[in-house]
Amino acid sequence: MARKKIFAVYEGDTYMGDYTAVEAAPLLGIACATVSAYANSGARLRGRYRIEVVGNTEIDTERWASEWDQVRIEKLAWLKNRKNKPGD
Repeated sequence: MARKKIFAVYEGDTYMGDYTAVEAAPLLGIACATVSAYANSGARLRGRYRIEVVGNTEIDTERWASEWDQVRIEKLAWLKNRKNKPGD
């Protein structure tokens, strides 16, 4: 299973939400690695944003891959049926 860090982001003292680095980076206009660096250092980004590590989430990659495969097969079958209908 893959693990991802979850970061709490604050603007001043206002809580903005919990995000992964991939989600927080565009929100803050920085690179993903920079999110983690600010969280580890405790420094404020632009003197305004505070980033804290609040936990980890585990992603069950085997289950995700299985679900993705099932959806992919369903969509391909749907497309095949659409092509075989007369008048489309």
